[in-house]
Amino acid sequence: MPKQLTLPGLIVKKNNELIRTRINIESVDSSRVLANLIACIKFDETDFKNTYKVAIKDFISDTGGKAYTQIKKACRELSRATAEIEEPDPDSPFPYLRLYTFFSSISCRNGIIEARFNWEMTPFLLELKKCFTQYNLLDYLSLPSVYSQRIFEILKSWEKIEQGYVDIELSELHRLLNCPNSQKNNFKEFRRYVLEKAHKDINEKTDLSFDWEPIKNGRAVESIRFLFNGKQAAIAEKSKQDKKAERKRQLDTQRFIKAVNCAKEKKGICHNQDNIRIICRMCLEKRLCDEMKKKY
Repeated sequence: MPKQLTLPGLIVKKNNELIRTRINIESVDSSRVLANLIACIKFDETDFKNTYKVAIKDFISDTGGKAYTQIKKACRELSRATAEIEEPDPDSPFPYLRLYTFFSSISCRNGIIEARFNWEMTPFLLELKKCFTQYNLLDYLSLPSVYSQRIFEILKSWEKIEQGYVDIELSELHRLLNCPNSQKNNFKEFRRYVLEKAHKDINEKTDLSFDWEPIKNGRAVESIRFLFNGKQAAIAEKSKQDKKAERKRQLDTQRFIKAVNCAKEKKGICHNQDNIRIICRMCLEKRLCDEMKKKY
């Protein structure tokens, strides 16, 4: 009697440490196969089963020769796929790097993918009770690019943050997404092909709603702020108003100083109001000339 397949569930569940690190997977097909296999893991499992199996037809509508070739290529990639976790090393100026392979073996035959998870993935995929994220498998499968897939699950892991947004350094985002040098060196390209594309894909195709904005130091973009759900509009508007108020305060201070200096120079006697109109208005409103007359 043939073995019965483990049908993928509708939920993908991962430890946040795994989600918020670099995953060395470059193709959409590979990411979809991985998500399907993880969705096969039941919430109450304490050990990995010997094998997990999924049918290609469950997540690819066209199972012809071309699609089958793509899946075989994806399996080859997944056999080498790793998660890179970096953390501070107290004994070295360089971070401590840990590499984990997802699978001890993976195969594809007669339209069936069969895989064994590496036992070292246990803390990232089994018995998750805290610091984990779960999301809808079908939402993930609907995303058409690796960048959209990765940004989706990274943001899902921060979605419930109390402040309503998360800031991710641009260099760290490049690392998490495995961006090529062309995008690292050209923010316009990164914005067009990664951020704007992922924003459109995720908002249209999934249950996650977000916006984003660059955080700059001078003219250089240092971080990306991702704002979630209905909070983003209020937060963005407050930030905009705060910046506007701060700018007005700075301008008022500069104008006040100029008005004081002008009144001092004229010893409070001003007949022509020959300064810039807004400086003269400031002088009149604050009665600066009258105050200067008292001193001279």
